[in-house]
Amino acid sequence: MSLRVEINEDDYRRVIKAIKPLERSEESVLKAAVNNAAKKAQKNLISSASKRYVGRAAKSGAIKEQSMIKKASVFGVAAAIEFASPMKEIGDFHVSNMKVSTTAYTKTGKRQKRRLKGNVLRGASKELGAAFVVQFKSGHIAVVKRIDGKNMDQYANKPKIPHYAKLEKLLSPNVAEMIGNKNVYKPDKIAALLHEEVEKVLGKVLGG
Repeated sequence: MSLRVEINEDDYRRVIKAIKPLERSEESVLKAAVNNAAKKAQKNLISSASKRYVGRAAKSGAIKEQSMIKKASVFGVAAAIEFASPMKEIGDFHVSNMKVSTTAYTKTGKRQKRRLKGNVLRGASKELGAAFVVQFKSGHIAVVKRIDGKNMDQYANKPKIPHYAKLEKLLSPNVAEMIGNKNVYKPDKIAALLHEEVEKVLGKVLGG
């Protein structure tokens, strides 16, 4: 995900008009304003996402590690805030119990099922249905559910034995999707931030 930060036409004209009597290029002024705005916008977006989501995947440091800014220059006065989008699992956010599931039985011999709860947004957890926790050969621990395997139709009229199915991980929003949430990314706020930075930079250049 790449969010472009660039000057609007009105501010561009104001900058040109203001610095015309000075020996400064509009590109150098715009570059400073855009880069300052991009840095602040990145910080605000990360903070907003961290407050909306839960768990280690939502920690500010974890989100920032997957973000970078392509700075504006005098040759291109637009910046870009980029957010990576590697896959995330529900376990990266919040799950009530991440211990590997084991088969347990009641005193009457009835099989017990441990009900997991989880959430990615702050607030109450929700039941994850028939999900359970496994550890793969690689050592990776994940929350999964069983889904029909490609040969499941061969056993349509027979008891469904777990080994006939396959495991599917419960996935969750990646960083780019977290930032893209309508309650996190608000273009008008970034535009206002950029306008403020233009005012500040112009003030310095003009000795205000």
